[in-house]
Amino acid sequence: MRYLAVFLLVPVLLGIAACASLPFSAEVTGFHTLTSSPAPRSFVLFPADEAKSTSLEFASYATRVVNELQTRGFLQAKGLGQSEYVIRLDYGIGAGTSESRPVPVYGYYPDRYSVIRGRTAEGEDFSARLYESGGHVPLGYTEQTRTIYRRTLMLEFLEAGAWRQGQTKKVFEGRVVSVGPEAEIGRVVPLMIRALFADFPGPSGTTRTVVIENEPAR
Repeated sequence: MRYLAVFLLVPVLLGIAACASLPFSAEVTGFHTLTSSPAPRSFVLFPADEAKSTSLEFASYATRVVNELQTRGFLQAKGLGQSEYVIRLDYGIGAGTSESRPVPVYGYYPDRYSVIRGRTAEGEDFSARLYESGGHVPLGYTEQTRTIYRRTLMLEFLEAGAWRQGQTKKVFEGRVVSVGPEAEIGRVVPLMIRALFADFPGPSGTTRTVVIENEPAR
């Protein structure tokens, strides 16, 4: 019975580990009036939440966004006075909700086996099963409970000229929503940024599902 318990437990643990390596999936929504322009478009980037203005974490994510924009023909301006766009970035994570789901349990089911009985040199009787064939088969299900978090990322472009006059005129609104068991937002924000720029700026007024295969975040 001790060996049977091992056979049952190991596949369950492997199944749980496999869930952690699933591809990253996010819903990306965008609204914009951006048009293609042959000339470089300049921008400055700020946190939408002023409390993050001194955050090193925010600075790390902002660098990723700047790099993505620069590969698409945008230029980071030295200051607000030289920029065409004001770009604001924000991110967050919810408190989390519990979720239960069935997980299959596998065990070794023999097709044929024989029983060997004997006596040890010390005079103790023993018996053992010798399996000749068989395989791992699903024996049932067990309930797995985990906490699911809603992670969000927001990016918006505003016309810098209107901003300098105290007005708000948006030309792009992008939102990324990802739901999963990862509670450390630092591990998913880089992936959400990649999802946002997978097809930037994309068609306006649509929500797309972006799946990033299992690979390290840049």
